Amino acid sequence: MSYDEPLVGSLAIAFAVVSSVIAVGPWSGPYQLRSIAAVRGRFGKPAARCVWLVVAIAAFTAGMAILSGTRPSYAEPGGVHAIEH
Repeated sequence: MSYDEPLVGSLAIAFAVVSSVIAVGPWSGPYQLRSIAAVRGRFGKPAARCVWLVVAIAAFTAGMAILSGTRPSYAEPGGVHAIEH
């Protein structure tokens, strides 16, 4: 694990927590963001809350994947360039 992976993973999980708090909280400010406001205008506030929850789930999943070191099979850890002849 490189030095930046814990930072990025922790930030993703922190964003997931903030997004889930926004989804269940009584605030109206975060619902004025352009994309969320479009969802709210077309489908209502419950759908906008679901969008915030989907964002939270995606951020949490990404954070856990980063912290666990999961990467695609074609990716190499940073700094490793093993070319075998």
